[in-house]
Amino acid sequence: MTESQAIALLRACVERHGGNKAAAAVEVGISRASVSTLLSGTYPATTTERVEAKILAALDKRDCPAFGKPITGAACAVEAAKPMPLSDPAALKRWSICRGCDRNPQTDGGRNGKRS
Repeated sequence: MTESQAIALLRACVERHGGNKAAAAVEVGISRASVSTLLSGTYPATTTERVEAKILAALDKRDCPAFGKPITGAACAVEAAKPMPLSDPAALKRWSICRGCDRNPQTDGGRNGKRS
């Protein structure tokens, strides 16, 4: 079985913290025991969906050229789904940059600005 994106991000977070699971737990907002059991594959719940969603919300960040700072994958998807603004020049500029971004989940990698 392959490791989920959330677990891979959690593993990378622990490594970033020099192997300190407690520090990674604080960053993500879950218990140290949850970090340990998730990484060892012994998490006691029947599903890990809720905790994985929390991990993704905390750690799935990407550089956003439209905002000029890292944003979460969820925030990226929300921004990408917004319609073209018609009355706010700054918002229109961000929308245009978002449309051309290779990380935009709404387009074909920003190549043609077409929705998939």
